[in-house]
Amino acid sequence: MSYLIIALVVAIVIGPVMWLRPNPREKQLLRLRNAARQAGLHVHLRAVPPNHGEGDRHVEPSIMAYIRPWTEQERKSSLPEKFTLPCFEGEWQLYRSKGQLDEAHFADMPDSCRLLEVNSEGLIVYWRERGDELRVAALAASMEAMCQTLLRNVKNKYSLKT
Repeated sequence: MSYLIIALVVAIVIGPVMWLRPNPREKQLLRLRNAARQAGLHVHLRAVPPNHGEGDRHVEPSIMAYIRPWTEQERKSSLPEKFTLPCFEGEWQLYRSKGQLDEAHFADMPDSCRLLEVNSEGLIVYWRERGDELRVAALAASMEAMCQTLLRNVKNKYSLKT
């Protein structure tokens, strides 16, 4: 009888600890987020910005945001105009980018991306975190290429005015 009581006490003590251990999906998300941080991105759970879609299409109310922040040097120069691009069924709505970005910029973006936003913080991709570390590396490379294109377009725009 005493062995049964000891086993029950051990189970009561160890049981909650086992619930605290991350499951395989949580471990995968941790690996993705660490890969993003190593690539220079910031990772946050965020509410989706308002006016992001049309009609009955919608993005989740809060979703993970992978952010390529503007550097201090980029902040000192002129930043790109703010805009938001939704993605539905794998098709990016490029009409708001005013010709600054094209389909080639989105070729390596994960299918689970839902929204791209450019604001004073940086370039932000809202996505469902599907894939592996290689997918994060491709996402970071795509985001960097987009940032450079946007900044180059701003410099060209201002150099033509002067």
